[in-house]
Amino acid sequence: MDSQTDDLDREPRRWLPWVLGGLLGCVLCAVLVCAGVFILGRAMLSRFVDGIDLDRPALKAAIEQGVVSTLEKGDAEQRVELLEQLEQMGADARPFVPQVAECTKDDDPKVRAAAIRALRAIDPAAADEPQSETNFGKETPRGGENNRGVGERSEDGS
Repeated sequence: MDSQTDDLDREPRRWLPWVLGGLLGCVLCAVLVCAGVFILGRAMLSRFVDGIDLDRPALKAAIEQGVVSTLEKGDAEQRVELLEQLEQMGADARPFVPQVAECTKDDDPKVRAAAIRALRAIDPAAADEPQSETNFGKETPRGGENNRGVGERSEDGS
């Protein structure tokens, strides 16, 4: 019985490198196949995207319509988020100055504050112009209603 046990003990040692080599080969093949599929898929996607013919003026008009519609009819959170994006765009957002200026009259203090910041970033001259019936005096900085913006003073002059 000892001779059979010794044969079984030696056999895995003899075949183990072959088994591990086979597993490693399978893993390597799988990685290469996945990489090939990824590269091929990316090339096919690139050809597909290149084949799309965009009507740029129509796309621009649709985006502008969406921005205007959101500024006019969106909820307060949507308008604040959009105004922050327009603020980041700076002068590139000039076509939206009338709608942004209209948002400075909004009932929501967060929308008013975001509109004022956006207007200052987009067109400082438009932000400095006196706006009839606007709530520029009711600006709420990003930090909250009790915080003052940079350079702003409270009524007591501090």
